[in-house]
Amino acid sequence: MAKKKTKKEQFAINWADAEKHRLWCFRKGYRIYPVTKDNQNYKIAIELGVKKAILSTEWDKKYVHFAICDAYKIVYEKHNQ
Repeated sequence: MAKKKTKKEQFAINWADAEKHRLWCFRKGYRIYPVTKDNQNYKIAIELGVKKAILSTEWDKKYVHFAICDAYKIVYEKHNQ
């Protein structure tokens, strides 16, 4: 019997816009990076100077990069409306 193909989760990222968001955040002094306690589940930390915020959503190790790109987008859109 043939194996059934499983669909992987797809995250649609426009890489040109992601690069624009990342560059803007770097120039403004934002640092966005993953933090973990158990090396399985990750949360995203956002720093600006001495201010630090940790987002409550947990991400799997495979998808943490997409969460970081999304955090750059959130910060960029918050300050450029």
